[in-house]
Amino acid sequence: LLATGDTAAAAAALRDAAAAAPNDGTLWHEYGMLLSAWTRPYWRKGSMPNGVPQRIIAAESSLARATRLAPDSVWYAIDYANQLWGSNFTSLTMAK
Repeated sequence: LLATGDTAAAAAALRDAAAAAPNDGTLWHEYGMLLSAWTRPYWRKGSMPNGVPQRIIAAESSLARATRLAPDSVWYAIDYANQLWGSNFTSLTMAK
């Protein structure tokens, strides 16, 4: 789906696969990384199109879940930290 440029369908397929296998850290990581890459152009911008903030939140929660499911994975922790550092979305939301 990504090869055809259908990011939304790819995200939906990964979301559904991860929901069907709630303890599969790899699926949650892949889903979070796809959402992270999809939202990266909007990080730290003043305005975001509809749906982007929700995708940022979903990326963070998916990467956090993957990290909890695979606590020995340094790569999952680094990807989660990069998402939090790069988007600054969670810290801004919590500050309000």
